[in-house]
Amino acid sequence: MKKFLFLGLMSSVVFFNSCSSNDDNEGNNTSAKVLLSKVTIIYYDNPSQPQTSIQTLEYNNQGELIKTTSALGTSKFEYSNGKPTKTTYYKPDGT
Repeated sequence: MKKFLFLGLMSSVVFFNSCSSNDDNEGNNTSAKVLLSKVTIIYYDNPSQPQTSIQTLEYNNQGELIKTTSALGTSKFEYSNGKPTKTTYYKPDGT
């Protein structure tokens, strides 16, 4: 029994030491940031006639949300030092 316990312990040590957290591609981090571009919401207030709302999102080069558009209107966002400072809401007719 002691032999099996020792053998199991040694194989566990070898297994966990062989797994390295060092990534060989650390310098070649070319993965792009994935950003949400469209949101679809379905309202079931009246189950016989569900209502669908679609909202599209636009981003700048820094990945900051700059514009949202839906059937109810448009919202534009302004940033200062990476923090949102102003939101402007527009009706569907642009006012």
